[in-house]
Amino acid sequence: MDKCIALKEIIDFLGTDVIGIYGNTENIYVKHLRPADSVDGETLDWINSTKTNKQQIAERSKALVIIADQEVEYTKHMQAQNKILIRVSNPKFAILKIGNHFFTEKIKPGIHKSAFIHPNAKLGQNVFIANNTSVGACTIGNDVKIYPNVVINDNVL
Repeated sequence: MDKCIALKEIIDFLGTDVIGIYGNTENIYVKHLRPADSVDGETLDWINSTKTNKQQIAERSKALVIIADQEVEYTKHMQAQNKILIRVSNPKFAILKIGNHFFTEKIKPGIHKSAFIHPNAKLGQNVFIANNTSVGACTIGNDVKIYPNVVINDNVL
């Protein structure tokens, strides 16, 4: 699913994780995260810190916006392509945070009508319990997601 997220919003979200920003971030929007073989100009791309050819990957990426560690330089080649480089200490962690925050569908709390909840079960706040689920006399914590066809027996914490 494509979204349209202002790069400034992503940078603000990353906060102190950002070490440096290179290039013009004004009026730049990111629409998706994609596998390396499907990257385009609207993709937020990232470079794994374990790669030995990070600079080459950054310069050859079709993405306009790239997240990388401090070893990737903002070269004249990248400048000529109008790329934006966001340096962070851990690009993998940064892209996971961004993906989870901006690109995943949030499950709304609730209990499906086909779920069985034992009368003595203790449910925390913001719990999601899917269809065909059975929850015994147990304790379920806050913000827990229980997916379809799960059985949780009595006395489970």
